[in-house]
Amino acid sequence: MNKATEIVVSAVAGAFASEVLKLAIGEAKLVFAFGYVSKELASTMEDLLPIVTEVESMQDVGELKTLKDTIDKARVVVEECKSVQLPLILLRNQGKHSLTLEAINIYHPRYSSLNEKDAKALLVHVAPRPYNAPQAEYEEVLRKILKRCNGLPLLIEVLGVPLKGKPLYYWKGQVESWSEKETNLDGVLKLLQPSFTALEPHLKECFMDMGSFLEDQKIRASVIIDIWVELYGKSPTSSSLAYMKYLDDLASQNLLKLIPLGRKEHEDGFYNELLVTQHDVLRELAIHQSKQEAVLERKRHSLVIQGDNYPDDLLLNDLFSSSWEEMDSFQFPKVEALLLNISSSNYALPGFIATMKKLKVVIIINHGPDPAKLTNLSCLNSLPNLKRIRLEKVEITFLDILQLQLGRLKKLSLVMCSFGEVFYDTDETDASKALPSLQEIDIDYCYDLDELPYWISEAVSWEKLSITNCHKLSILPEAIGNLSKLELLRLCSCISLSELPETTARLNNLQFLDISDCLGLRKLPLEIGRLDKLKKISMNKCWKCELPDSVRNLENLEVKCDEETEMVLWKGLEEKMINLNVQVEETEHNLNLLRLL
Repeated sequence: MNKATEIVVSAVAGAFASEVLKLAIGEAKLVFAFGYVSKELASTMEDLLPIVTEVESMQDVGELKTLKDTIDKARVVVEECKSVQLPLILLRNQGKHSLTLEAINIYHPRYSSLNEKDAKALLVHVAPRPYNAPQAEYEEVLRKILKRCNGLPLLIEVLGVPLKGKPLYYWKGQVESWSEKETNLDGVLKLLQPSFTALEPHLKECFMDMGSFLEDQKIRASVIIDIWVELYGKSPTSSSLAYMKYLDDLASQNLLKLIPLGRKEHEDGFYNELLVTQHDVLRELAIHQSKQEAVLERKRHSLVIQGDNYPDDLLLNDLFSSSWEEMDSFQFPKVEALLLNISSSNYALPGFIATMKKLKVVIIINHGPDPAKLTNLSCLNSLPNLKRIRLEKVEITFLDILQLQLGRLKKLSLVMCSFGEVFYDTDETDASKALPSLQEIDIDYCYDLDELPYWISEAVSWEKLSITNCHKLSILPEAIGNLSKLELLRLCSCISLSELPETTARLNNLQFLDISDCLGLRKLPLEIGRLDKLKKISMNKCWKCELPDSVRNLENLEVKCDEETEMVLWKGLEEKMINLNVQVEETEHNLNLLRLL
């Protein structure tokens, strides 16, 4: 048993702090493959600091001693890896029953150079030796590549991936194409240029789009896919799966990274549990490529405005003036996607948005500590082609949304939003007329949402309704059965939801029901067996939920659940149902969710 495995096995079962530490050390097994740890692992270890409150709440002396022993072993392993730099977690005794965690933050960014041995190990890992390559020639090419990479892990990864599986002469050609200039930022961008040039045209456009996001921004994959579906979709029914493949293609070239927050399988185009990150240098490469066109011909413009302070090169200072009020007189008829990153408690949408008649996607992300109050939403009313709106960490009411009267809006996403009081008196506004094309609504991490407004059940064009991680949601409207076109109902991690309305059994087009991690759910509709088109149910950690007898009427049903739910609810039904397929999913633990904090 190696040391990393030994540490994991000795962790305290049932203690939250030691469980988290066990998972982190599990990731640390990567250290033994080659002696360096990337920025991602260092960041993960830093994220362990919030567990201090859990540790301090422990009362069992034996549990604390085992936890201390576990951490001591972890320190030994980390210290034995000479080139590893991590936040080392120390213990300080504060009495009989309490321990405090404190940290020495030793940061290991990917700009830091690896030593010669570790750099070579990383390159060989990324791009193994070509078949039948003479050892001496191969070693010489390796030496030249490592010299140009200057020990930078990012360069080694990005430059190494295109070499994988290629003959040695291809390696030599790449090396000969590099100049001998010093490796500063310009030099690094020049070295990375071939990775961009080798991309297919559609991937070049997608890569350059990544430069539109903030530095170090943790981007949900669904944000990027919403943009790409509308900008590059060749038909009104373009599937998000194709654009997820674009992300996979860029990730395979190490031009961005995909970080799963939960499930590895992303059901039916649901990508909220997948983060996208990009190294700062790669973001600079994307921006650099976007700036190769003349200013007035560029497809992308990023404007950083703080109060009345505008950048000196703001479109050559010719198109814009020095205030929002004067800018409102300008028109932007060709803009198709608008991404607003704000940091404010109050934000009035600029009036010039109303001139963007081709605008298809609006994404507003608030990076401030509290939800931002949005005003001047009326500027969206006059946008005839607006199809997708995504709001993150803003304060808005459902009535505000209904009053937008957006005839072509297809998808509405509300993430970490605050709604305040839910209004039900909507007699003056008919939802089916106000939002006649709305097909999908996605509500995620909206903590004050305890119930839905009645008009939700009036938008009969809906095909997908996704409400996830809304812990106060306790009830769904009885009229939800009116959504006759609904194909997908996702209610993941709504822990206060105790039952589904009986009218859910009227959703005759429902194909997929996801109630995973609804820990408080106790029963399903009695007549759920009437849903002839229901072919998939996900119900992880729902073993306390009672299945009605009518569930036996469902045919060709695929159920995904944990082992306990399978044993308690479904084990005895396999011989009583036609083509029942129960798939037991292993519980996935990772610390990536802490990256959102």
